Formats: sequence, structure tokens, C-alpha cells
Amino acid sequence: MARTRKLLIALLVAASGVGAAALAAPALVRARARDRAAVYGATVEIAKVRPSLSGVRLLGVGVTFGDAPSLRVSLDEVDVDGGPLAGVRAVSVKGGRIDAKGSRDELAAQLSKVAARRPASAGPAAAPTPVRVSGLSVAWGSPDGEVSADAVAARREAGALEASVGRLSWSRPTLSASVKGLRVSLERGAAGLRAKSVAADDVDVSAGLGTTEAATTEPATRPTLTTRANELRERATALATALGAALADGATARIERASATVKRGDDTLHVGPGVLALELGATETSLSFQSPRGASGAPPLSLTARLPRDASQPLALDVSGGPVPLSSLGVRDGDLGLSDVAKTSVEATAKLRLLPGGKELHATSRGKLRALSITHPKLAKLPVQGLELGFAYDGALYLDGSWVRVDRGELDVGTVHAEGTGELTRGERTTRIVVRGGVPLASCQGALDALPSGLAPHVAGMKMTGTFAVKGAVDFSSDAPDKAKIELSLSDECRVTHAPDAVSTERFRKPFRRMVYAPDGKRVEVETGPGTPEWVPYGAISPFMEASVLTCEDGRFHRHRGFDLEAIRNSIRENLKAGKFLRGASTISMQTAKNLYLDRDKTLGRKLEEAILTSYLEQTLSKPQILELYLNIIEYGPMVYGIGPASAHYFHSSASQLSLGQALYLASILPNPKVQHFAAGGRVSGPWMGYLHRLMRGMPKRGVISEADAQDGLAEWVVFGQPKPTRAAIEGAEEQPLLEPEL
Repeated sequence: MARTRKLLIALLVAASGVGAAALAAPALVRARARDRAAVYGATVEIAKVRPSLSGVRLLGVGVTFGDAPSLRVSLDEVDVDGGPLAGVRAVSVKGGRIDAKGSRDELAAQLSKVAARRPASAGPAAAPTPVRVSGLSVAWGSPDGEVSADAVAARREAGALEASVGRLSWSRPTLSASVKGLRVSLERGAAGLRAKSVAADDVDVSAGLGTTEAATTEPATRPTLTTRANELRERATALATALGAALADGATARIERASATVKRGDDTLHVGPGVLALELGATETSLSFQSPRGASGAPPLSLTARLPRDASQPLALDVSGGPVPLSSLGVRDGDLGLSDVAKTSVEATAKLRLLPGGKELHATSRGKLRALSITHPKLAKLPVQGLELGFAYDGALYLDGSWVRVDRGELDVGTVHAEGTGELTRGERTTRIVVRGGVPLASCQGALDALPSGLAPHVAGMKMTGTFAVKGAVDFSSDAPDKAKIELSLSDECRVTHAPDAVSTERFRKPFRRMVYAPDGKRVEVETGPGTPEWVPYGAISPFMEASVLTCEDGRFHRHRGFDLEAIRNSIRENLKAGKFLRGASTISMQTAKNLYLDRDKTLGRKLEEAILTSYLEQTLSKPQILELYLNIIEYGPMVYGIGPASAHYFHSSASQLSLGQALYLASILPNPKVQHFAAGGRVSGPWMGYLHRLMRGMPKRGVISEADAQDGLAEWVVFGQPKPTRAAIEGAEEQPLLEPEL
């Protein structure tokens, strides 16, 4: 719009050159104005010409441009100060409107044509005529959005130009901005007219991110993170270059109250108000945002971006300051699931460098979050309140995900400290992962105390003694997966000294109530436990059932204390080989804790509770007691819970009379009890029976059954609804393809 302003001023000066003539002949004023406007290919219409004490007053002035049909200027009043001898001394515009339509490129091309008509100056340039503008409004509509400005004012004197806008608004489908009290000071130098200072009282920006592109673009054609980062670098460099051309050396810009609202899907984040400042340097442009000061005079949190004009230099972002309340940053309750933001404080120091090419990012950061309260489905079902977090990171990465290096990674949750280092390299055919870290010696009670309210409600009030420590390391290469080195060690000396009544194992020695899931997914409360009709004591369960669950679910059940480190190592190895989560390492003790106390929500809080409650069960119950609970509460099919109902439902038998094949079938479906493997006539399908036979052959080697029991099992074929299995066509079973169970 700067070009429009220059053209408008030139036309006003041209029109005012007839001030003296206007005293005698309004028709002559109109004629002179039309002649001067024609030089620019413009048409001027003047509704009224009135003489004034110092010159002439033009009312209802309209200007259109043949080369710029998208632009129209309407001025309410133009006062020209001057006479036939003295010439035009000053021009004053009061009220009016500038209307523009079309895209930015279209409008720029049209204005360039108009500007090209400007006559070359002959002789020394005369001092510019002083011009004052007030009460102007601007409206620009384009396919990309709309821009409007009210209370526009400007003053040009002695080569300097000052302009102000009462309110400036810009809107487009995913981005809008509002500026109040904008003030610009420009000066003319060898490089032309350039701004030496920009200031505004308020700026409010609202942006929507990600939803449209993700929904309409195929994954293969979506821009990669590297592409986006490279575009960011290019835009930042272009912005720094453009600012260098538009701003005078040493120019500054300052916004006293800058705010932003960012939306992505259902999530919203508010930032500000804070002070936004820009400073133009010789080689780079610095853009900074500063929050209000924290409590007790703590330094404000500031973010400073440095935009180099030279594309060979890194794009930098520095963060420092705090602790300050999240609310002082403008964050509101409800943003990103946050609550009690006035009580949450943040402090941080960070240095981020995006290197030339937009691929490599180097980062160093330290920070703390205190009294954080958040609601998030990945954390817990309940709001998590009072979380104390500390973090540190030193490292670098390629934004395309092909390389990540962590020189130092630390996370503190309350008094519990975790640390690690690592590197990931991903090529076209090979992926290499080297990771090492863990939790140094920590207090068990300290870990409990670090759990915020809502994250682990089932263990709230539990008391512990002792310490624990975890160490681990992974060295994996996809071109040699069998040579992967997986190290994991756990030192667990935690002992529960007090458990809340709701989780105490004493309640499982008699009938108790718990929640199960109906076929439609709804939770249903049932009564179970010793003394109820369907409960089967450990001694009344076929020993083949224990042998079967040890074979299918937890082969080291009698040797571990709730957590099978070897199974965890194997799980990590297999998942790395597959490149996705393929199998877990849940033990019978862990499954018992989960089924007794917890629901099916996959949250961080549930996993933490599962670990604590598993340790508690192992400390307070014997292995046979855990097995009795496990076999009586797990799901064997839709609304079939417990070994008693399962034996009756599948085989019209009691739990004590289960054969090896029947017990092994029930154990084999536990990972996915909704999927059955019965063929016509109720016989277990050939492939699944063949799989069960293969398991039977390995069971004597594990010491869970005798060789004679295995041979008897190989001679049977399991049939639904039949207490005694039929004689197996062993050869036929072996000829069927052997399937692994769905995990």
C-alpha cells in the first residue's frame, strides 16, 4: 500500500497546483487536475471546488487508474494551501477510503504499471510538498483473505514520513491478525524511503495448524519435516533481506502487547501478551518475545530468534528466564489440557540452531516445570495435578529422521532422576540404534511421592521402604539383528509397608467385587473370590492348566519376582527386528495385577500402577496364590471369566478334569480370547491343533509335564462341548501348517 500512498500524494500535489486558479474558476481546477492525473493514466472526478482563505478546498475527490482497475481512491476533503505566485505550500486530506481487490501479485503488477508512468525528474529535485492525511480507511479483498485499516493518518515533511493506523485487521482461512495503535516513522535516504521505527500498542494473531493439509494430502506427497524446515529457513532469510531493504540501518520495532492463539484440531494454546521487539543489525535481524517478570523479581522468560541475511548462516532461537507462572505467558486453563496454570511455573534455557540446508538441528536445553496440572488420555483417566518435572537435552538430529544423537538426556520427576545417551542412524536399508541409560539408585518412597495426584490413584497412600535402580543398553543393527546386544538390570529392594484397603490382598481371601467387560465393551461389576460358586481353589485346578499357562504366558513365573527381565530383553529385540511393537513381556503377576485392579486404558499412569501393584502382589502372596487369582479372574471369552466357567463353557467339564489338550487350548487363547479356533463339528481346527501339539512336544524339556503326559496329549484332539477329547489323527494334525498365536 506504500505505492498507493505515494501515488495518492503525487496526485494530491498535482491537483493542488491549481489552487490560485480555483479562486476564480472551479472548471479550470478540474481541468488542471484531470491533465495531471492523465500523466499516471488516472481519472479524477471532483464533486465540488470551494475557495479557502489560503488556497482551495476540493470535496468528493475520486481517483481511478486505467492500469490499476482493482484500485479506487475516494477522498472526502482535500485542502490545498497555496496561491498562483507562491505555489503549493501544503496539502491536507481529511477522511476518505482506499478500496483494492485482487491477489497480492495482481495488485503489485498493476501498481508497478502506474508507477512506471511517473515522469523523470528534470533538474534538481524540489523539496517535497508537506502533506497531511487523517481519517482514512483502507479495504483490500483478495482470494487469500481480507485486509482493513481504520483511522489511517500520515504526515510528510522535509523528506520524512510518519504514519499511524488506529486498527489494522488481516484475515484468511487459517490465519488472522489484529493490530491497534500502529505507528511508523520513515525517512528518505540514498536507498529511498525506509522505516526507522515501528511501534504498536497491541497485536493479536490467531492461527490454525495442520488440519486441512493432513486431511486432503496423500502421505506420500505431504511435505517432510526437512522440507518444512528448509522453507522456514528460506522464508526467514527472505524476511531478513526484505526487512533490511524496508528498514533503515539500526531501525527498531516494538509491540507492547503481543498475543497469539494457535489451534490444532481440538487443542488450543494462548500466548501473551508480552513485549515483541525487532532490531535490524548489519548481518541479521533479531526478533524477541518477552513475558512479564516472574514472582520475587525473577527474570522474564524471553525467546529470541535471529534471522541471518546470509543463507549460509544458521537460523537461531534462544530461550532463557524464569521461573514465571504459565499464566504470565498467556496460557489459559484448558489449553492443551492444562489446568491451574497460575500455580504452574516454568523456567528454561535453550539454544536451537537450524543449519543451512534446513536439515540439521542442534539443540541444548535445560528447564523445570513445577506444579504442572494436565489432563491427557495418554497420561491417565483423571487429571494429573502437581507434577514436578526437570529436563536437560544436548544433541543434534536430522529433521528427516535419518539421524538422531543424544549427548545428554535427563529427566527428573520429583526426586527420581533418569539419564541416557544414544544415537540412531537410519539409511535406505540399515538402521542402527545405540542407547544407554537408566535410573540411578532412588528411594522407593521418593518415587511414590513423586507421582502426582491423579496419575496413580490406586496406589495413593501406599508406603514403601528401600531403594531401586534400573540400567539398560541397546546396540542394534537391522542388517545383523541376531547380534543385537540388549542389556537390562533391575535392582529392586522396595518393600510395601502399608497398602490402602482398596488394594490390600486381604480382601481377596473372601468374596470381593470387581469390574469386568461385557461383549459390548461396557464395564460390569461382578462378585467373585473364595466361597463364590464359580471360584476354583488352586488345589482343585488341573495341574495341566498351570503347566499350560507357564508354557504360553510366563515360562519363568516361579523364578522371577514379578518382572521377567529376559522376556523384556527378548521383547525389545523382536520389536526392533520387526520395526514395530510386535510382542510385550507381561508376566502372570503383571496380568493378575492388571485384571484385579485396573481397566484397559493404555495410559502411562496405568503402566506405573501395574508395576507397583505387581511388586506388591509378589511380596504379599505366594506363587500358588497368585496363580489361583490369575486363573480365576482372567477372560477366556466374551463374558467368560475364570477357569471354572471356562471349563464348563468350552468342554462341559470341571477345572480339575481338564486334559492337557483342553488346558493348553484355554491357555493359548488368553492373548486374544475373542478369537476362537473351532472348525466344523466343534473340533479345534487342524492348524491350531497342530500348534498345540508342537507346544506339547516342548513342555517336557521345560520340566512342566512328563514325557508320558506329552505323549497322551499328542494322542488327543480337542472338541468343543466334549468333556473327553477324541483320539487324534496325529499325522493329519502334523501335516497342517503350524500357526503362532495372535499376541
